[in-house]
Amino acid sequence: MEEAVQICRLMFTEERPTFEGRYYRIKEARNIPRPVQPSGPPIMIGGSGPKRTLRAVARYADMCNVFGGPETLRKNIEILHNHCADVGRDPSGIKVTRLGSLFLASSADEAEQLRQGVAGAMGEEWTQEAATFGDADSVAEQLQALVDAGAQELIFNLPLANNADDVTAAGEVLKKALS
Repeated sequence: MEEAVQICRLMFTEERPTFEGRYYRIKEARNIPRPVQPSGPPIMIGGSGPKRTLRAVARYADMCNVFGGPETLRKNIEILHNHCADVGRDPSGIKVTRLGSLFLASSADEAEQLRQGVAGAMGEEWTQEAATFGDADSVAEQLQALVDAGAQELIFNLPLANNADDVTAAGEVLKKALS
């Protein structure tokens, strides 16, 4: 992955880059059409591996998409900042996003039933680290905790969204919670 990201950056910033790595090599490669932005599109690396993935983010990425609840998020951001210090990079140049699943319910009871069902299928740890369950008010509180932990953007999949109205409802809750 690290070599692929390095090649992407070279392809975005140089006319005919050459790269020789352990796994990949290019010689005077061309990228036509050239990126619209001078440095190319932002590079996002997703994952929370403390030794390799977050180190690769510190070296090469513009955005970091991590997983986890607020405490895990704080820990991963601290690790990322330490890697940034090791490579001499200002961590403020990396946008931190958080990926998770959102289960929006009409009531706290319905949300708890959903959580228990999903925990039975995915495990309790997954429901705590990768999912948000609740009605509009409790979801807003949980999202604020993620923002307070350092998430600059939140990315959600909506496993129970069956139509555009479900997506719109989730969007309204997120907009309200984060404004």
